[in-house]
Amino acid sequence: MAGSYRGSRTAGSRRKATVKALSVELRLPTIAATMKEKDDLTDSIEAYVAESFRGLLDARPESFYYITLATTGEAHPPVLSAWSREALKAAPKADRPLLKWSYADSPYYDFGEAYFGIVEAAYEKRPSLDRLSDDARDAEVCARLEAMEEAMARLDRKGLFGTGPERESLVVAAEVMPPDATNVARVVRLNAGAGLEDWLAEAADAD
Repeated sequence: MAGSYRGSRTAGSRRKATVKALSVELRLPTIAATMKEKDDLTDSIEAYVAESFRGLLDARPESFYYITLATTGEAHPPVLSAWSREALKAAPKADRPLLKWSYADSPYYDFGEAYFGIVEAAYEKRPSLDRLSDDARDAEVCARLEAMEEAMARLDRKGLFGTGPERESLVVAAEVMPPDATNVARVVRLNAGAGLEDWLAEAADAD
């Protein structure tokens, strides 16, 4: 009887191991597909930002201190905005503290409108948030925000935002509006230097 029990237990263990292995195999294509979808989204956001910011630099060869991708709490397709020192100086002096980090009030808000179709098409391929469960919705929103941050990080590594002191004076951001606490974490990961210190002192409280 003891031998029979051990044999049954061994067979059961083998079946469990087989089921577990099959479960992993079945999940792998789904995981791979999800990763590819996220990479495609990141690629599209990167292309949109690259074309938009290069166009802005060509049209306005100014000293930029802030460039951001801004989205809503529902993680809709992000819009590019930026501020330069020249543009801020042109604003009324009394308004400058409020305008300095305001993506919506920048004269360069949505400057890359001509390229918005690139990112809009990528978002149309994503799952509709209102058809997802709460957990799946949270995961999708997180994936979209991560794609925004990674797109900005890639372009930074490629030198689009400058190097050395020029880059250290520029704040690169991927933000949710209205602001929330996650903005600070992303801005800190994307930046270092004097620009970051200014942003933390002047804008982070709003988050």
